[in-house]
Amino acid sequence: MIEKIVKIIKQLATLFTSIIRAVSLLFIPVKSESKSNNYSNMPDDIKYVFEYGDEIIRCIKEKDRISLSNLFCEKVRNTDYLNKQIEFFFDYIDEHGGVIINDGIWEQNGGHHRSYRSGKRVVDFFGFNYDKDILIGNKKYHLHYNAYAILRGYKEYEGLNNISFINHIENLSDLDLEITNIVMNDRNPYKYMGIGVFDVNYQTYLKENVAPKEIYENEEYRFSFDELEKNKDKW
Repeated sequence: MIEKIVKIIKQLATLFTSIIRAVSLLFIPVKSESKSNNYSNMPDDIKYVFEYGDEIIRCIKEKDRISLSNLFCEKVRNTDYLNKQIEFFFDYIDEHGGVIINDGIWEQNGGHHRSYRSGKRVVDFFGFNYDKDILIGNKKYHLHYNAYAILRGYKEYEGLNNISFINHIENLSDLDLEITNIVMNDRNPYKYMGIGVFDVNYQTYLKENVAPKEIYENEEYRFSFDELEKNKDKW
């Protein structure tokens, strides 16, 4: 009798364990193969910055110059300065065999920083990289953009500041890793607003805009993060 009870208990234990395992499988998270962006969990006041990327890709593929110009922050949006850059950009890709942009996703890079004043955000800056190489003719480029979601002291700079196509370095063994970081991260404290295509200069190990200097070197649209944010403790 005791042996039968023990046997029944063991059978029940085995059945119970099987049920637990089966139920647990239902709750194992499955890694999605989808590469679509999902920024629905972002705060509403900065969500728009995360959505620039897909619109940038659309504008480039469809050669939508007007919408591309409208994406930028108030400081540079629809100015002759920006529109000349955009026109040069599309002429450049046409002259070099067109542009190929494969499906990919935008990834936030290490450029994010923010500052607070009296418990409120007064600075919220983001940088994004596209995870696929871009082809312009026979050259590969990295695609990147910068944007201020919040800049209380200079509201006209809130939004998209610049878009960069940076020549992809094929053979990293030819360059020291630190030099490579200088090229890709561009440690020049000043930047020009707008859109640019940059080739790597193997003599200076910095990136150079392929556009003529008269198109982008305009002091009114040159900025540095330090200068824009230096009085943030008073805003």
